Amino acid sequence: MFVPLVMACFRLEWFPRRFKNIKTIILAKSRKKPFNYKTPVGYRLITLFFTIRKVIKVIITEKVTY
Repeated sequence: MFVPLVMACFRLEWFPRRFKNIKTIILAKSRKKPFNYKTPVGYRLITLFFTIRKVIKVIITEKVTY
């Protein structure tokens, strides 16, 4: 079921919008002084992609480079 989806995306040159969405989580950096938490320097952004997006991109990249 997954392979036909990837092949259809490649053949149609279409990538579902749902797979383009990402979630960003903001974490406070450890061992920082309290005044740093009032500025962006005191935080770290973690970006979470859907796993299916990563798999599709890897398969398409391998197919294109081959």
